[in-house]
Order: sequence, then structure tokens, then C-alpha cells
Amino acid sequence: MKLKIKPGQERMGFQAFLHVLYRFIPFLVPVWDKLLLRIIIGLCRSFLTVAMIMITAKIIDDGLLAKNPEMFWYWVKINLGIITVWLFTYIIWLIMVHYVKLKMEIKLKTIIHNHVQSLSIRFHQSRPVGEHMWRIQGDTKDALTLVCDFAPGIIELFWSVLSATGLIMLVNPITGLCIAVFTIIQFFYLHFGASYLRRLSLKNYKAMQNLTAVLQENLSAFPTSKALSRENHEKIRYYKALIKRLRTAIRYSIFNIGWGTGNSFLVSWNQYISYMLVCGILVIRGDMTLGEYVTMGQAIGWLTGPIQWLMWHIEYARITAVPAERMLDTLEIRPEIIISPNAKPIQKPKGEITFENVSFRYLPDSPEVISNLSFSVPPGKKVAIVGPSGAGKSTIFNLVMRYYDPTAGRVLIDGYDLCTLSLSSYRDQTAIVLQDTFLFSATLRDNILYGNPNATKKQLDNAIRMAGVDTIIDELPEGMDTLLTEDGNLSGGQRQKIAMARAIIRDPKFLFLDEATSALDPITERSIIKHLQTIEQGRTRIFVAHSIDSILDADEIIVLDKGYLRQQGTHENLVNQPGLYQKMWKTGNNDTRNKQAIS
Repeated sequence: MKLKIKPGQERMGFQAFLHVLYRFIPFLVPVWDKLLLRIIIGLCRSFLTVAMIMITAKIIDDGLLAKNPEMFWYWVKINLGIITVWLFTYIIWLIMVHYVKLKMEIKLKTIIHNHVQSLSIRFHQSRPVGEHMWRIQGDTKDALTLVCDFAPGIIELFWSVLSATGLIMLVNPITGLCIAVFTIIQFFYLHFGASYLRRLSLKNYKAMQNLTAVLQENLSAFPTSKALSRENHEKIRYYKALIKRLRTAIRYSIFNIGWGTGNSFLVSWNQYISYMLVCGILVIRGDMTLGEYVTMGQAIGWLTGPIQWLMWHIEYARITAVPAERMLDTLEIRPEIIISPNAKPIQKPKGEITFENVSFRYLPDSPEVISNLSFSVPPGKKVAIVGPSGAGKSTIFNLVMRYYDPTAGRVLIDGYDLCTLSLSSYRDQTAIVLQDTFLFSATLRDNILYGNPNATKKQLDNAIRMAGVDTIIDELPEGMDTLLTEDGNLSGGQRQKIAMARAIIRDPKFLFLDEATSALDPITERSIIKHLQTIEQGRTRIFVAHSIDSILDADEIIVLDKGYLRQQGTHENLVNQPGLYQKMWKTGNNDTRNKQAIS
């Protein structure tokens, strides 16, 4: 599922580049009128620039050299009027540029963020979170530069080049031919230099992406690295990534500066030979007036600048087209979980869950983690799933939440295949409590209401009471309005109680708990179990457990080992039968009284 740069993608050809632009057309449709207005205004500015240059010649020849004040002021007034119009159109042009770019930024980032949200768990686990963040932020930034700056800019610059060329050829064709020779030389210089610059740019881009991923992992793993005294290791890891980024950035900057300086050198020689020498000789020979000489200076300056920027735009656009295409490729990834258009909504479920000959593997060539598994959870009953690590316990949780679809067999809800049901309506009837509770950077109230933003005060108070969060509120400085953080200011037990309140406020028919107490100390675990027994009443429950103490009251216990169902029954039955469950009970329970009960 990893998105890799395609072979040869860093050497994107012109046809591939046009194809990338073509793929962006649907995104430009909502702002096509603003984009067209920007281009039209840009073209008008070129016409106005030509007019100002030509009028400059009139001011000099018909006004200054002829010593005619009437003609001088006449052309000066016209030129001032054109300059005023040019400034006005420039302001509108800038407004259009920023408006389109901001509009497109919101649109592209919203689209790719929402699309990534719709993709499977497998996609999100395929790369570090930092890389996902960079794909959403960095790729869209380059895509914006491509479609909002370079594409329209190339059209505007190309028209400027045509306008300036036409003016120069009108005044003196010889100068135009001289400029054309230098332009061809400049084109090959920029083209071959840009090819190497693209490779440096991609290395620099990858280094920045890796640095972001390392930083994200560094901050996320801070408690672990501190507990294991690995702070220096993380510092060194980040420093190495930073140095790698610095080295690629230095190589990129040095070459870019040298490449740009060489281009400026060519531009300067072009202007010097075409203007100072060729036009100067024409003036001395009497084939060009002084006004035309000044006009040619302005025209040459106006031509060489757009030519330089046009070629730079074309080459640099091919560089930004690579991450832009990667963004488009991300948008073309289809979600693994397909919702049928005819999916049946589930509104008042009975609460029955059935696994019917279910097998599952995470990758096509990987071994099965669940093999031919069948069991049923009657409405309102509690079924616990136990087994050693790697037995497939959490996979059942992933399947019943439909994070994945079975490789074979079916998961049934009230007799209906889960794949045929409306996933949103089904998940509206579910709630989960995980081993690692995620708290948002928001108030305690908002964290609980995240489970049901439309809950009434009575529902909120009820969830707080049933989950035992009322004792936490009394300890917090600002009560329900206390701002929580993702990893700080609460103990593990307090976080689990908040997770239970978040689940109960949904009033779910199905309650799924994935090792919700495995990371807690015995005293806190018993407190959480006591609250869970209150919360669970009347709901269909699947409890993936590591500790047997938390599932003694289960209506049925399913024992898994290497993806196969090994035992099934109540605690009283299984604990007295030789087998894996009894072994787990003896190994995990050090209470002498419980051991005597077994014997």
C-alpha cells in the first residue's frame, strides 16, 4: 500500500506533465471564472506595457528632441493615464491570484484530508503518521504552486514574450534575431540545469519528509524513550535526520544559486550585446532614433525577463508536478471497505453477532490469523475472547467493527451480512473502549461529548455517574472545563473511565472492549471492572481480554490459539477442563484460594 515514486517519475516528460495538469482540471472548475479573469487581466497588462514603451519613444522623439512642449505633455498625460490603469489592473490581478490560491488551498486540503479519512486502517498503518501529515500538507502545497502559479503564469509570460518580441521586430528585426540566438542558448542552459536540479529537489523533498516523520515519532514516543533512558538516542536520530536534510538543502541551494547566477550572466550579456552594441551602432548610423533606442532598451528588458521566468517556470513546474502527481495518486486509492449503494440501514438492532466460518489474513501472501472461526453472541450477552499473544483476538475486534472484511466467511449482524449493511448506521449503534485511550486537546466535557455531541445534560450526567468520572471531576482544578492533553495530566485509570463515559453516552447496542484493563494495576482494574458491569447491562458485548479476572462474569468465553477456536464455554466449565484456558488461569492467577478451587 506504500506510495512510491514511479520509475522515471523524477524525469517527468512534457507529455506526462500535461497529463498531470489535465487531471487537475476538475479541481479548477469552481474557480474557472476567477482564473480566467486573472489570465485576461495579465494579458491586458501586457498590452498596456507595450503601449507605455511605445509612448516613451513618442515623448523622447516628438517631445524632448523636437523641443515641442505640447506634444511632450500630450504623450506624458496619456502615459500617466495608462500607468494608472496598469496599476489598477495589477491590484485586481493580485487579488485574483491570492483569492484563487486560498480557495484552492482550502478545497485541495479538504479533499485529500477527507479522502485519507475514508481509507482503510491498512493504508494508515502503511507509513508513519508524520509522512501522512507531509502528504496532506506538503504535496498539496506543491500542487497549489503548480496549478495556481505556474500554469496561469506560463500563459501570461508566454503572452508577454510574444508582445515584447512583436514590438522588437516592429522596431528593428536585427535586434530580434540577436536576442533569439541568446534565447536558444539560454533555453538549453536552463533545460539541462533544471534536469539536475529536479534530482536534487527530490532528494531534498524526501529528506524533509523523513525529518517530519522522525520528529513526529520522537514526540509521540517521548514517555517511552524517557522511561528507557533513550533520550540521547532520539536526539541523535533527530540530529542525523536534520543533518541529512541540511546536506541535501545545501547541495540544492548551492547548485540553484550557481545555476541562477549563470542564467543572470546570460541575460546580462544578451541585454548588453543586443542593446548596447547592436542598437547603439544603429543609432550612430542613423538607422534608429534616440526614442527608439530607449524603447528598445525597455523592450529588451521586458523580453529577457519573461523569457527567463518562462523557461524557469516550465522547468520548475516539472519539479512540482512530481509531488502534485503523488497527491493525485493518493486521491485515486480506493477504500478497501466498499459500502454498497443498496446497503441496508440498521436502526433498532436486536443485538445478535455471528461469525460464520470466518477466515482472515492481513496480506494476500501472509498466513491466516483467523481460520474457519464460527461463534455467536446472543442479544444482550457478553462473550469474552482470550488467548495468547498472536492468537487473533484483536483481529476479531477489527472484523466486527468492519475495519477489514473477512478473507472468507461472513460476519452477521441480526442475521444480515455486515458487508450489506449501512456502515454508518451500524457504527452509530456501537461503542468501543480500547487499551490505549486517546484524549483530545479539549475540555473534559468535550472529550466525553465526542461520543455523542447531541447528548442532553441528563445523558451526560448519567454517563459521568455510571463510568465513575464524577470522582475525577472533583480532583480537577476547573472540573468539566479542565483542558486535557493527549498524553498528560491524567492517570491510566482516569483515562479509561473517560473512555467508558464516552462510550456509554452513545447508548450503544453493541459494546466492544479491546483489552481495556490490561495496562492497569490490580486495584484500578477492579474499579474499572465494577463500573463496566454497570455499563454493560442490556448490551451485546465482545470483550477481548488479557486478564481472566475481567471476564469471570462472561456468558461465554472463546479461547483462541493461532487463529483457531480451541475451547468454548463459561468460566466455571473451562477452568475445570484440561486445556489452554486452565493453563492460562493457573499461570495468571497467584491467589492461593483460586488455585485451590481449580484443584
